[in-house]
Amino acid sequence: MICNFKEVSNVSSKDFEQAMSIYLDTIAAEERQSLDVIKKRIAANGERMFVGRSEYEVVLVALIFPHKHTRFVLLDYLATKRAYRNQGLGSIFVKIIFQITQIKNKTFIFEPDDPRYGCDREEKTRRLEFYRRNGAKEMKSVTYVLPPLQGEFSSQMIVMLISPQKQTTYCLTGQTVKKLFRQIYIELYSRAKNDYLLKTFIDLVPPKVELV
Repeated sequence: MICNFKEVSNVSSKDFEQAMSIYLDTIAAEERQSLDVIKKRIAANGERMFVGRSEYEVVLVALIFPHKHTRFVLLDYLATKRAYRNQGLGSIFVKIIFQITQIKNKTFIFEPDDPRYGCDREEKTRRLEFYRRNGAKEMKSVTYVLPPLQGEFSSQMIVMLISPQKQTTYCLTGQTVKKLFRQIYIELYSRAKNDYLLKTFIDLVPPKVELV
């Protein structure tokens, strides 16, 4: 199957509608933003949407959120339509993500679910291994909690990074990681700087964070 990637900026288009159908079908309710929030962010150039298309329809959707005045860009969501899974589309996207998005000299952040918590642990493990296979490195000894985007339940996550340099080992300062976590909570999740949930783990960030 031939898959062509492109950016979608028109929230009234058929591509956007098909992408949101995949989004709603594949992302747990407590981990997804409302459609209104996504539309507003794309319209205001705060978030970017990329899709992969077959000849007839959208088969992959990715939402990318650049954090202001930093070298970090969050891959907010990445999902493939169920009928097209296990064909390597997600891997293709991640492997050429810098080329597709034309984002240079930045580091992409991923937030896969921690398979040690909650249900669907096998599926969570597969997703984690997917990112590892495609060059992402995990923040070692770091706790990170995704706030509930709908409902009341938060989610335990793992934070992973991938850069164009593809270093085999490197680390970040704890202060850099803390600043990044605060910025994600404030800019992406609209939480307060002194958010109670953020406080439960941000002070646990070690002085030096290894990426493994």
